[in-house]
Amino acid sequence: MNKNNNIIIKSKYSDNFILAYNIVKNNFRILHEDYAIINNKYITQFIIKHIKNNNYSLVYKYKNEFHNIPIALIFQNKSSFFHILFHNKLLHSDFINNPHNSFKISLKKPIQKFNNKLYKSIFFIQYKYLKPCQITLNNRKYNIFGYNSDINLKNNDKICTYNKKLMNAWKVKPISSCKHINLSKDNIESKITNCALNNKSKTLLNPIPSMTEIFKQYVRHDNKIKAGQFQYNIDKNSNDISKKLNDPTIVENTNNTHKNLDPEYKTVLLDSVKDFNKLEKIEKKNNPSYYNKMLNDIIEQSKLYITREFKSCKNNAYETLCNVKNISDCNRECNKNKNCTDFTYDKNKNLCKFYNSCKLKDNINTNTYTKKSLLRNKGYSIPNAYHMRKNSPIPQMPFILKPFSFLLIVLIILCSSALLYKIFKISYKLIACIFDDSCYVPWVILNPFSFDVPDKLFI
Repeated sequence: MNKNNNIIIKSKYSDNFILAYNIVKNNFRILHEDYAIINNKYITQFIIKHIKNNNYSLVYKYKNEFHNIPIALIFQNKSSFFHILFHNKLLHSDFINNPHNSFKISLKKPIQKFNNKLYKSIFFIQYKYLKPCQITLNNRKYNIFGYNSDINLKNNDKICTYNKKLMNAWKVKPISSCKHINLSKDNIESKITNCALNNKSKTLLNPIPSMTEIFKQYVRHDNKIKAGQFQYNIDKNSNDISKKLNDPTIVENTNNTHKNLDPEYKTVLLDSVKDFNKLEKIEKKNNPSYYNKMLNDIIEQSKLYITREFKSCKNNAYETLCNVKNISDCNRECNKNKNCTDFTYDKNKNLCKFYNSCKLKDNINTNTYTKKSLLRNKGYSIPNAYHMRKNSPIPQMPFILKPFSFLLIVLIILCSSALLYKIFKISYKLIACIFDDSCYVPWVILNPFSFDVPDKLFI
């Protein structure tokens, strides 16, 4: 008996009241849904099973045994509301003021058709444990704000019912046409648009994240928790080092370094600080500058690469490094090889893979790191080579392109020189003509209101 399928039967007269079955007296009663039941003689949760035609069975569990209550339902046309016949008699309640929020059910003569006038005998069904109203639009799954998934016993249509108690129920228009959404028959997108308070479907649509997105969010949340543990251990060790070196700036420098590092490099920082703290006291007194240099080296290492979170390379790795202590070892190994452009680090397996080119793909267990200095698989970069002179250039440019690029540069220089020469010559002659009376200057072409033409023609 799956408790997620448990249902409660509510009264249409007031949906704060639910139907309860007294297992001792074998009768029904109406109770407020917040009514505290002090004994277990009342059953309010059932599983409903269809028997035949309008005959159903309410199944409940009591003392590890399942019991059935045979009932008949008379449905309202085009609706999920119904009357209940118990022992072939109509369940009816007279709602009166009652301090205990409990009302008796009386049995009336059976009826053959649904009667709206018997409004105190009209019921509907809801899941005990609310289920979100889920739909699929354009191959993307969404929850609809303000609605719960509901049951329609009459024709098995998928129904969502407006629930004013939900946090985002205010986004739904409080009109009768928006109380229910029939997912089997209604034009869902149009219905949602009409029922949204601002007439925009996005107001009521809440995208459901995929399993990959959920796992990524979990990893990020887990990293935040670990970050607190890292901070505690780093503070503890940096305080010890600060006292032994008698240098109060060490704690501040360590914290600033910790804030500016990616999660993988924070592990490197913690390991380095721990190792430094294990050094002999006499040796550390003479090395306060060495500690700050160590922090700067870690920062510089983290800046050399771009982090591609939850990505790995499709290409084949040219080398694999096992039993890696932390990402710093991968970093150093990649820097040793001029052809290394990317590497992946799997902290669960302590594994590094090195690549000379990389096409990214999703991988929730791995991060990829790409060199910033030269994107060598994209070609040679003169600005990067100038600013990163320490990295020797890698001849990845095809040989046939080198003479072509040389000729192109020469052509650009020649054309630019000729153009600059012409501009200089024109400017010089124009200035010279201003001070020479014998020089003819066609000023007429500079007058926009004149229709005259120059007396002389020039090429």
